[in-house]
Amino acid sequence: MNKKKEGMKMNMKTQKLLCEINAILGQAQTVKKLLAILLAAVVLFTLLPITAFAADGDTGTTDGFEWRESYGTAEITGYTGTATVISIPGTINNGGTSLPVASIGSYAFSGKNTITAVTIPESVVNIGMWAFYACTALGSINIPAAVNYIDEQAFDGCTSIATVIFGAGSSLEFIGGGAFSETAITSIDIPAGVTTIREGAFMGCAALTSINIPAGVTSIGDEMFSGCSALTSIGIPAGVTSFGYSVFDGCAALTSINIPANVTSIGYNAFRGCASLTSITIPSGVIKIENETFSGCTNLAAVNFAVGTSLNSIGNSAFQGCAALTSITIPTGVGTLGNSAFQGCTNLATVSVEGDGLNTIGSSAFQDCTALSSITIPRYMSTIGNSAFQGCISLSSVNFVDDAASQPKTIGSSAFQGCTALTSVNIPRRVTAIGSSAFNGCTNLATVNFTSDSNLTSISDNAFQNCAALTSLSIPASVTSIGSNAFQGCTSLAKATVNSKTAAFGSSVFSGTALDSDGVYGYDDSTAETFCTANTIPFHYLTDRETVIITTSLPNGTVNVPYSQTLHRIGDAAAVTWSIESGSLPDSLSLDADTGVISGTPTASGSSTFTVKAVNG
Repeated sequence: MNKKKEGMKMNMKTQKLLCEINAILGQAQTVKKLLAILLAAVVLFTLLPITAFAADGDTGTTDGFEWRESYGTAEITGYTGTATVISIPGTINNGGTSLPVASIGSYAFSGKNTITAVTIPESVVNIGMWAFYACTALGSINIPAAVNYIDEQAFDGCTSIATVIFGAGSSLEFIGGGAFSETAITSIDIPAGVTTIREGAFMGCAALTSINIPAGVTSIGDEMFSGCSALTSIGIPAGVTSFGYSVFDGCAALTSINIPANVTSIGYNAFRGCASLTSITIPSGVIKIENETFSGCTNLAAVNFAVGTSLNSIGNSAFQGCAALTSITIPTGVGTLGNSAFQGCTNLATVSVEGDGLNTIGSSAFQDCTALSSITIPRYMSTIGNSAFQGCISLSSVNFVDDAASQPKTIGSSAFQGCTALTSVNIPRRVTAIGSSAFNGCTNLATVNFTSDSNLTSISDNAFQNCAALTSLSIPASVTSIGSNAFQGCTSLAKATVNSKTAAFGSSVFSGTALDSDGVYGYDDSTAETFCTANTIPFHYLTDRETVIITTSLPNGTVNVPYSQTLHRIGDAAAVTWSIESGSLPDSLSLDADTGVISGTPTASGSSTFTVKAVNG
């Protein structure tokens, strides 16, 4: 009995264990079903986007318009149709999905020269580079309000486009380089939201007459309006700080322009050939007028520099050919006038140099300024360039500021060649070299004075050739070389004193002169004696040179402005005593007996004639 009970207990335990195992297996089946359901859901979730949307990068052609899908929108990439009047679709159907046309891609319609009209859908926000390049029959264009970006050369070469209209409330912010260049537009109203207009945007728009730049633009890019020959006026916003190179090059009809006060940079050729421009004011922040900035502005009569100007340089040919310009004031900070800076300014009669900062006058800087009558060379001037004043036929006065602070100077080749009105010139002590043909052809130059303490070392070939009025001269002791033909053709030159004992002589130095009537004065066993002997020129010996006053004229003074000029002499005396022999100095001026300095402050206008005497001390 007991055994049976024990057996029953065992069976019960076994059944219980089996039930627990079955329960566990049931839970496992449930988990398996859940995993299957989740896996199916993941697969379904993964597949849903593929079946609901087109794949990025799909391409196709719809009604002749080639397109490419991009981020749920379509870009028109080309056109294979033959229609002359086209309407770009606003949407593209891609396998049942409608893609809004958001952009016109690069080169999309480039060279389609039979298209006469195009409608751009309101959905477009971007017009790519070269999009309509050389569509030469396209007559007008409407830019939808949503367009915010017109890329480079988008309508370049569309030579028949006369009208560009932007949609009301335009979102446009960017106009790329050359975007409308070489079109036939006559005027354009650029949307107020535009902040960037790149280089050459309207270059070569020969029919463009007027344009206003939006207030948000801060830079007028390179060549932006170059060749816009009909442009008469333009509004430049106050926030503009720079003008690029050639920005208005060839704008022959432009009569005036207001350069904003904030502008600090004006590029080279910026206003070249603006033949109708009559006046210009350079803002105070501009530090350099670049090469050819105003070259060929033939009617430019007034150039003004704003108060407090920072200008330090005027570039090559900056004002070349500005024939209407009558006067110019070079600001005090300018150190360099470039080559041909004012060449051919035929009516430029007055050049005023403020301060002493100018140190270089470039080659041909004032060449053929035929109305220029006088010039003052500042004390810190170091170089007068080749042909700087060549052909200035009215130039009668050249005044060098010469004092203790003066810098060494060179007078370049042909610097004053052909200045036929020049009658006298005082070469200051700090001039070290006179270039070839420097005064060649100055036919009325009668007097050339050198100081007793001259630093001159070289008189180059042809330096004073054909100075027919020159009667006598005294070459300083410091001179080491006299070039060939230096005084050739000086038909009135009867007396020449050579104070140098060792100067090297070129050929034909004095040929064609009147030295046979008097001769050359120099020292025994000097190179001058050797030269004269070889060329049968009368030669006379100098022992102790007598004192000779070589200052024959003085520059004018100004009432209530301090005046100081030093009289110069030559001779071997260590000291002389200066005095007024006849006549009188102007009121308030006096002559220092020891130094020969006439100084004081004039109190009244008028002229004075007097004779000065110098006696060996």
